[in-house]
Amino acid sequence: MPLVHSEVPEFVCLKCGRTLTVLTGFVGEEVRVPPPGAFSLCVYCGDLAVFTDDGRLREPYDFERIDMEQDPTVRNVQRVIKRIGAMKSDLTGERSEHDR
Repeated sequence: MPLVHSEVPEFVCLKCGRTLTVLTGFVGEEVRVPPPGAFSLCVYCGDLAVFTDDGRLREPYDFERIDMEQDPTVRNVQRVIKRIGAMKSDLTGERSEHDR
């Protein structure tokens, strides 16, 4: 299944507050509105969230977070996001809330 990028109405990460406007995933086709229950992984901070019926994000329930965090792909992507944040900090000498 190909990796698909879709522009969607903007949404905001619940942890770092960054605005996101693109979804990327192995969904087989372009998605304009994330389906309810689909999860989001912020590319800036690695936080997990879940899309609601109206396309907004909510904190995952404990059982959802546990399921998502046990997925090897999710763990690997979160690890990469943290490494990129650390490399940016090393280069700039600055550490922002978004890079933690």
